[in-house]
Amino acid sequence: MTAKLIQTAKTFRKEASAPQGDGTAPQRGYACRKSARMKRHRNETDKERTKNGKQHFYQDKRAFDCWAECLYEEFPEILGYIMGKSCNGKDSAFPHEFIREFLEKQQNEKLTKAVVYGKFNSRGARIVQDGRNLYEQAKCYQAQARELELRFPQSAEILRQLAKWLESEAQHDQLEAEIVP
Repeated sequence: MTAKLIQTAKTFRKEASAPQGDGTAPQRGYACRKSARMKRHRNETDKERTKNGKQHFYQDKRAFDCWAECLYEEFPEILGYIMGKSCNGKDSAFPHEFIREFLEKQQNEKLTKAVVYGKFNSRGARIVQDGRNLYEQAKCYQAQARELELRFPQSAEILRQLAKWLESEAQHDQLEAEIVP
């Protein structure tokens, strides 16, 4: 995967630096055109997304979809890891609504699994306690999964996998708390 990324970067540099010839622009690939379109769109919407001096992300669905589709074409797993670090939606359920809709559109099991890994790994280091807080969080994820099941089955599956993982961690923590004084 890394070699593919390096090759893409080399190709982009070579095409971008090609001689212009008879006044025509260098021939660019599909990814370059999409990248330029994304940059232009981002510049147009920067003013709209900044309120009170703060950046408000997830405001422009079209820009998000363009970005996500570009990354999905080349690196779906990396996109999943990034999406796993996203914020919750307006209904306080993970993931954000834009990501839910994108996952439903793609219906890709690897992407869904990568979102789970991204979310779980975004927790960082933690203090091992008696596992009660993890059980509570798992129950919360299970309740959110039931709410999202009909409209966003991919997101509900992510939440169920996270709940299962948290229950396993809670059991481990419970045992650890009993063994270690």
